[in-house]
Amino acid sequence: MWSEHADGMLRLPEVNACLVRWTSQVQLIEASHVKTTCGSELTKKFRYFVFSDFQGVKVTALTIDENIDRVSDVLVPFKKYRVSKARVYEIPDSSLSVGSYRFYWVLTNDTVIDELIEIDPPKLPCYFRLRSIASCDAVADTENFIDIMGIVLCAFPAREVYFEGGPSVARDYVIVNYELRPVILTLWNEFEAIEGADIMANIAQNPVLICIRLRVTTDNYLSLSTQSSSVILVSPIVQEAGNLRAWFQANKSDLTQMVHERSYANSCVLVPPVASSRISQISFIAQATKFDIGTAWIRGTVSLEYRKGRLWYLACPHCYLPNDFSLNWGIMCRYCSRDIYTFPR
Repeated sequence: MWSEHADGMLRLPEVNACLVRWTSQVQLIEASHVKTTCGSELTKKFRYFVFSDFQGVKVTALTIDENIDRVSDVLVPFKKYRVSKARVYEIPDSSLSVGSYRFYWVLTNDTVIDELIEIDPPKLPCYFRLRSIASCDAVADTENFIDIMGIVLCAFPAREVYFEGGPSVARDYVIVNYELRPVILTLWNEFEAIEGADIMANIAQNPVLICIRLRVTTDNYLSLSTQSSSVILVSPIVQEAGNLRAWFQANKSDLTQMVHERSYANSCVLVPPVASSRISQISFIAQATKFDIGTAWIRGTVSLEYRKGRLWYLACPHCYLPNDFSLNWGIMCRYCSRDIYTFPR
């Protein structure tokens, strides 16, 4: 168990830029990809980590260039550490902070990072809220992101997708959890190159994923997708992941059958009927200034509007635009040289 001031430890909120000698006990909860600065003549590589203390106060820790490998080799998500001699700086813009703590750390060559050895695998922090797949439709096609845990059932071939900015690489994975609702997770670009490679190397073992800040889309009725700030943790060392794996082993045959039945693209499985309290009035949705969410449930009667008109038209065989051709206008066939006449098909 964590102690607020064990061995002279400072709680995270007590660490500030004025202190020179300090030690704080924290848990690693996020690790980004290695990134490169842009917009300056001198480029630098950097990687950031997010730590949290026992009260859920978070701090971003940055490591740069030659320190990236040294720090990355030491830190493992969800393990606990004692950190000291990191440089502390005040965040210039409060909008860049990850919580109430207004400082960030820089992990240098002088920073001391000692792992706290625990007999049992660590647990997810109590403030780490994993979302259910059943509730994902409420934030579909919005800027609200979700955290979710699932186990990989299968993977589809990687593909190239072309956008205005150029080609992107993507791969779809089917993941599932206790809810028995297989859903597609799409990893894009660097997530497919890094975490995707790790998943594919262990696909036969069905790795567990903890995914942070995923976007929910309405592709295939309901699916998940990475975006620039997402974090994908493959086979994390936490008790919750072990419990999910044990559940998977007990239900493996049923889950395999759901993949064969393509349940990940079945609207009855992914988006079953919702409670009446979640159904919106069509007139309310029509008022765009008062309705700012991306998706909604509505109830209504489907009808087709009948418009009297011809079900066919004659068109130019080259540009396909409608023309007022005469129905008895003769045309010579270029193959048999006989006259033919236009007629509707």
